[in-house]
Amino acid sequence: MGQKVNPIGFRIGVYRKWNSRWFARKSYAEQLLEDIKIRQYIDKHLASAEIADVEIEKTGETVKIILHSARPGIVIGKKGQDIEELKRSIANLIKRPTVEVSVQEVQNPDVNATLMAKSIADQIVRRVSYKNAMKKAVAASMKAGDANT
Repeated sequence: MGQKVNPIGFRIGVYRKWNSRWFARKSYAEQLLEDIKIRQYIDKHLASAEIADVEIEKTGETVKIILHSARPGIVIGKKGQDIEELKRSIANLIKRPTVEVSVQEVQNPDVNATLMAKSIADQIVRRVSYKNAMKKAVAASMKAGDANT
């Protein structure tokens, strides 16, 4: 059997950015575990916000989290209360003093593969026919893709 190359690792640095940007010599395992905790917490608590991507930047004691969401209003909440609560809970989770969270809107969620996969998975959980879910997703993606060109 031949050598298998991870498609994401193969593309990083060429035309895809890193999802986490930080540097560590001795504390690599701790930093990686922090990233995993942050991503799992966000996936669990912001499931309805349609999070497409989570970028994490660490500099010193500051952690900056950039959330790409199709529904940024759910992440931010009324008058920014939900995002402040999110900052506090993540700071307590990883035991860091400063956590900054910013939200960027995904302009076209029908073209984003992560959001489409989550949408199809949600439909299957709700007992929708997988064939119909796939057909609708493909049609929506094709229509949205044509609008971009």
